[in-house]
Amino acid sequence: GHRMSEGGRPEAKKSKIVPGDSPAAL
Repeated sequence: GHRMSEGGRPEAKKSKIVPGDSPAAL
C-alpha cells in the first residue's frame, strides 16, 4: 500500500516507515 505522510512529505516518509508500505516505494 502506497501511503503518503501528512502533507505528502517524502522526508517524513523516509524517517517514518508505514506498515504495509512497499520498500520499492521508498
